[in-house]
Amino acid sequence: MRTPKRQILLALMAVALLAAHASSKEPEPRPNIVLIFADDLGYGDLGCYGATGYRTPNLDRLAKEGVRFTDFYVAQAVCSASRTALLTGCYPNRLGILGALGLKDEHGINDDETTLGELLQSCGYATGIFGKWHLGHHPQFLPTRHGFDEYFGLPYSNDMWPKHPATKDFSDLPLIEGEKAIEFNPDQSQLTTRYTEHAVRFIEGHRDRPFFIYLAHSMPHVPLFVSDKFRDKTPRGLFGDVIEEVDWSVGRVLETIGRLGLDERTLVIFTSDNGPWLSYGDHAGSAGPLREGKGTSFDGGVREPCVMRWPGKIPAATVCREPAMTIDVLPTLAKLAGASVPDDRIVDGLDIWPLVSGEPGARSPHEALYFYWDRELQAVRSGRWKLHLPHAYRSLAGEGGKGGRPANYEQRHIGLSLFDLEADPGESKDVAAEHPEVVARLESLAEKAREDLGDTATRRQGKNVRRAGQLREAPAAAVEESDRPLRISWKDNYLTIRGDRLPGGTLVVHYLEAYCRSGSTDRDWGKTVIGHRTELVSADAAGKRIELLCKLADGVEVAHTITAGEDEVDFRLVATNPSERPSQAHWAQPCIRVDAFTGRGQDDYVSQCFVFLDGQLTRLPTQPWATKARYAPGQVYCPKYVDRDDVNPRPLSELIPSNGLCGAFSGDNKWIMATAWEPYQELFQGVRVCMHSDFRIGGLKPGETKKIRGKIYLVPADVFKLVARYKRDFPEHLEP
Repeated sequence: MRTPKRQILLALMAVALLAAHASSKEPEPRPNIVLIFADDLGYGDLGCYGATGYRTPNLDRLAKEGVRFTDFYVAQAVCSASRTALLTGCYPNRLGILGALGLKDEHGINDDETTLGELLQSCGYATGIFGKWHLGHHPQFLPTRHGFDEYFGLPYSNDMWPKHPATKDFSDLPLIEGEKAIEFNPDQSQLTTRYTEHAVRFIEGHRDRPFFIYLAHSMPHVPLFVSDKFRDKTPRGLFGDVIEEVDWSVGRVLETIGRLGLDERTLVIFTSDNGPWLSYGDHAGSAGPLREGKGTSFDGGVREPCVMRWPGKIPAATVCREPAMTIDVLPTLAKLAGASVPDDRIVDGLDIWPLVSGEPGARSPHEALYFYWDRELQAVRSGRWKLHLPHAYRSLAGEGGKGGRPANYEQRHIGLSLFDLEADPGESKDVAAEHPEVVARLESLAEKAREDLGDTATRRQGKNVRRAGQLREAPAAAVEESDRPLRISWKDNYLTIRGDRLPGGTLVVHYLEAYCRSGSTDRDWGKTVIGHRTELVSADAAGKRIELLCKLADGVEVAHTITAGEDEVDFRLVATNPSERPSQAHWAQPCIRVDAFTGRGQDDYVSQCFVFLDGQLTRLPTQPWATKARYAPGQVYCPKYVDRDDVNPRPLSELIPSNGLCGAFSGDNKWIMATAWEPYQELFQGVRVCMHSDFRIGGLKPGETKKIRGKIYLVPADVFKLVARYKRDFPEHLEP
């Protein structure tokens, strides 16, 4: 019978404490640990590994100020299997997690396994993961159940969403915070930035205690996305832009560590999960001199760039040429943290600190490293030698794809082949005939692996494999009826939001009521409005996603992507002026009708509405209450940066809102509807039982494009949580 995980963790804590008390000298301070893990990054994709067409100064700095590995491997060249090895110190075949877990899979990391997060958590570390997880997406498999105090990121790969270029089998992609999906199909151009900012805040918030950050970037896995600050910056194109943004992320982490005086107390590790996805061509990386890429057991699939930095502990500008693997990360960090690796089960990784720290004469602690594809043993590396066992593999049939669409692979086959990786890192010359004794030795090692871990090629069952965790809770899609996400529909310029817990059952939005010209404060409404026509481009049957296209009379086009989540509706807009003249459209108003939500009519709903003044939620009517305007009633609250001659021709309050959030309470005051836009034009309590935030376009120049985003929150009436969430979503609105 396996020892329960809680007892194991308590035992590990006790061992660590006893070891500290038993020591006669002051124990070594435990390092902070930042483990940065890229996705589908090739061996040749960093400057310090020969990349061209873009720059990676911060990653190169890690190599310059620390150690660069030339022969660092992952256990299997695919997402979930690789990450399992990293976080448990075990070959993924031992734990039964293979390939890339999909949305229909009902298994994941077993509760009986001890992850790196749990190991460090047991020693008093604050632990956080920001980015991709992919060890199971059901609640029982999420990071917060397996050793991480905080989680913000995607539960699986960023291509597992409705926009996949080759399959339509994927549902909406959730962005999770803790254990809750806070967005669906998030703006992926912001993922690298958002992951990074969460990591920076975690460092700042835990500067006074040991912390472990697992920063697992979604990039450069396709689909590639990059923020505007890095778009079109490199000769390499979008892929180069993406890598430079990942490098920026590393720089932000290093800057934060340095600013807080933590350099000499922090170990930073950077590597990736597998090699480049070569079929994506110009959207894929490079394996450099190595053969093949992701999805194969050649070194192009499993050998990764790896750099580590810890000033004062790792000699600067050193190079390690000994073979090592991600399975070695857990036992190495356990040693540094004063933790004990679980001894009631096999852990495959070994302590490689002598290699990392440049100990003279240090050699790889492994007699051999094993490479499986799924459950088939395909290769063995020992020292300079690598033996490929007979197996099929995929290889590009021609050139790679273009613009984010993959090219085709073809199946090829390799027979029993031996390569001298010191002389031939590209695995191009089979030297098996010249070294039969090496072949025999490596075949003997392969036989040990088959007995231990199994091998489908020889129909062997491993004696020491363990079972993956099996789903014991209802699948994520089978949630209780009361917890079903919101649903949306659109018809005749009205967006309808439905929800089982939504007060009133529906929320109707006049979407969009109007696009308006500048100088609107004193202009007749008929002369303020710019004519427009809205087309429904697409709407999914589940009521989760709608795409609209607004065509304005002045030539501007605005594409709208509207996504319904569990308790919010997310708006992503792209406004473009393809004409040769400046646009007259300066702002627009999505009018939210709150009569059903508040349970009130035109005469008394205002008291349920609110804005923020002096940093505090303030119910309407505010004092003073403006009454003079071209049209009344209503109340407009205008931020400082908007010209007060350029707002809705309703009564304009002299009060300046302290942020861009406004909304209304339900009739029983137990729920809040709140809305915000960036950039926002004004907050408006209107005349048809409505409350809305209008967004600003600002008049586009010929050829100009502008991105706009918005939210409607429908949440329990916890103002503190709402404001915290709003600040995360709209950091631009925070007062300096």
